[in-house]
Parts: sequence; C-alpha cells; structure tokens
Amino acid sequence: MLEFFRGRATLNLRGVTLGTSSFSEYLKFAESELQLPKGVIVDLPNEDHWTFIIKISAMVERSLNHILTQHLKEESLKELVIKQSLGAKVDLALGQKLIEGDDQKKLKMMARLRNKAAHHILFDFDEVFKEADFWTQYKSAFANVWNDPVVVGGNSVPNDTFIRENPRPTIFFGVIDCLAIAKIEADTQKLTKEAANIIDVLTSFKATKK
Repeated sequence: MLEFFRGRATLNLRGVTLGTSSFSEYLKFAESELQLPKGVIVDLPNEDHWTFIIKISAMVERSLNHILTQHLKEESLKELVIKQSLGAKVDLALGQKLIEGDDQKKLKMMARLRNKAAHHILFDFDEVFKEADFWTQYKSAFANVWNDPVVVGGNSVPNDTFIRENPRPTIFFGVIDCLAIAKIEADTQKLTKEAANIIDVLTSFKATKK
C-alpha cells in the first residue's frame, strides 16, 4: 500500500500536505489510538473487494465511536452512540461539526457499499459500478479525493477513469481524510473550550481582586 502512496507522493488534507513518512506515522497513531493490530489499516487496500469494504467500514465505525464518545464526554450518551447505525453516527458527526457535507457523502456512500457487500459475498466493484445511478453517486462522493487528471508514476489518467479502476485506494484515502479531519476538529473544539474556561477563570479572579 505504501508503494502506491509513494507513487502519489503526497496526501493533501484540506490544504495540509503530508509526505509518505508523515502519513505512515499518522496511520501508526490511528492504530494505537483505536487499539488495532499494527499494520491493519495500511494493509486494507490490499484486501479483496468484499473484505476491504467490510473491514474499512468496521474501522470507520470504530473510529467514529472513539471520536464521538470522547467529544460528547457524557457517559450516559456513550452506549447510545455505540448502538446507533453507521449512517446515524455519520449524521451525528456532521451535526457536531466534526465533518463537512463532502465527508458525509463519502462516509454514507461507503456505508451503502458495505450494505451491498453484506448481502453478496461475491461483491465486486466492477459489478456495482454497472448500475449507472450508483456509479454517478459514487463518482460524486469520491471525485475530489484526487486531482484531475490523476498523475501516478508519470502517467496521467482522467479522474473518473482512475476512481473507477482504483476504488480501494480512492475510498481508503477519502475515508482517512474524513476521519483525520474529524479527529483534528474534535481536538480543536476541546482546546477552544478549555481556553475559554481558563479565560473565564482568569476574568473572575481579576474581578475578585478589584
């Protein structure tokens, strides 16, 4: 998988460019944070189509459970969050402003792919994309993962051709982007609240000194 990433050279997360080393370190951190076996995330795109969708969906759900329950803090809400469907968790993340509309589209499309795979052990992207409406919606959700055209190893490929022929790396990078930003946003909101609390304490302290 990292060989594919080296061909791409960099991953752009909303204007923050990560090199191969940074991206690898981020995945190691994610595996540690989610208490997953070493290498399980980076190896996902090497799985067959059915296994890839099932595993990456499970990883996304585990990630959202982790991010949302830490973000909400209320113990009474944690079990409720975990029991929700993946789609409901995606909507909750949007409502909490941890993700944006484009992220919601990607994660909801991935959930739809999981539902298809769950009912068909011979799930294959080529077959799924033969459904014209589904292909159009998938393309709309994941087109912005790559530049247009996509340049890999010196070769230039139209964006829609590339995402059709390379669904696993496309979904992988798209989903990692969404989850990374959700984690960063959750941490940012936490720090903002903590800073506001400190300011309130200092303001109150100054008021009592007058």
